[in-house]
Amino acid sequence: MGDELKPCPFCGGEAEESEPTNGSPFWKIHCKRCWATMGGSHRRMNRDDWNARAERTCRRVVQVPAERGGGQPALRAVCSECGDKLGVTAAFCKRCGAKVVW
Repeated sequence: MGDELKPCPFCGGEAEESEPTNGSPFWKIHCKRCWATMGGSHRRMNRDDWNARAERTCRRVVQVPAERGGGQPALRAVCSECGDKLGVTAAFCKRCGAKVVW
C-alpha cells in the first residue's frame, strides 16, 4: 500500500502519524478531527491497517414524518444505516461514521 494515509473512516478528517515517544514502542495514527486512534509496534503494519479498513457507506433517505401544525409535511434526510438525521451537506454520518453516498 502507499505511504499516504486515507481519511478517517469515522468522520473523514485528516489522519496523522506520530512516532514512539518516552520509550514507548508504539507508532500511532490518529484523526486530527475526531481523535480516532490506532497504534502498534510496526509502522508499516499500522499504515496498512489504517488504509485497508472497510469503508462503511450509507444512503441519504428522505422521510416524511407527521405533518407540522400548518399542514405541511416535514421532510428530513436520515442515514440508511442508523437512522440519525443528516445535514444537507453531510459527507459522513455523525452517529455511525458511515460515508454518505447518493
